[in-house]
Amino acid sequence: MDSLKQRNTIFFSLILVVAFISRLIPHPPNFTALGALLLVGTAVAGRKYLIPLMAIGVYFLSDLILNNVIYSQFFDGFTLVSSIFVFVALSYLAIFGIARFVLNKMKPGRLLLAAVFSSIAFFLISNFGVWWIGAGYPNTPEGLMAAYTAALPYLSYDFLANIVFGLAFT
Repeated sequence: MDSLKQRNTIFFSLILVVAFISRLIPHPPNFTALGALLLVGTAVAGRKYLIPLMAIGVYFLSDLILNNVIYSQFFDGFTLVSSIFVFVALSYLAIFGIARFVLNKMKPGRLLLAAVFSSIAFFLISNFGVWWIGAGYPNTPEGLMAAYTAALPYLSYDFLANIVFGLAFT
């Protein structure tokens, strides 16, 4: 393995470990490294198509631990995937698309722009999912607006995480 390929493998392995751990340790809501994994990984990876698969994989594995160990009292038995899993995965695919479009060159201004759009995409898609599955909100337009309104405080954490981890990964 040549040295550049070896450095890239080590770099992405470290990002994956940080993203995984960032979901498991106590953190402010939505302050994890998964968005930054998608942004930076898409900008610099040779095989870009693997990046959303990696992010979804990290989310899936960390969710297995969270749902079946940390938050097991909230579930009836073993939980393979949470009810919101598909919507989070869809938001990761949207973030991948944003990164492909905005981060064709890794520059701080472009990272900031991608972080803004990515946070908004994650917010809109994941909270639509919360509303769609009926997690405490009526399936009405008013219920959807209530779900988005209740989630507004978490939007800033996601944005900050994308910036902090994104800069750390570059």
